[in-house]
Amino acid sequence: MTDKLDDFFSPERLRGKWTTAKKNEKKVPESRSLVLPDKHETLYSNIRTMIVTRFSGEPRKILEELMDGLKAHLDMRFANTSGKAIIDEDIFAMNMAIDRESAQIEDIIEAFEMKGNKP
Repeated sequence: MTDKLDDFFSPERLRGKWTTAKKNEKKVPESRSLVLPDKHETLYSNIRTMIVTRFSGEPRKILEELMDGLKAHLDMRFANTSGKAIIDEDIFAMNMAIDRESAQIEDIIEAFEMKGNKP
């Protein structure tokens, strides 16, 4: 019984399986060249237009600065022009930054509207 287990788990036998598995793996493209989807671009433009029409003065300035930061993260996330591969951890970090900035913009808009900072 021990001989069968030794043969089954022998390094030579296992290495053969590992080599076969590596040959069958799909190659990941060298870089991901992503384009900002129209949906994100449209949503961003709609929010920007809403800010311009609803707010003026200091509230508009604050919101436009936050929107510029959001746009920078959207561009980094969806338009990889560097030619370098984007790893999943970077994508996750960018998604988290976009989510955080979007929530912050939403909270500030609600606060300004509750305070009465409308045109």
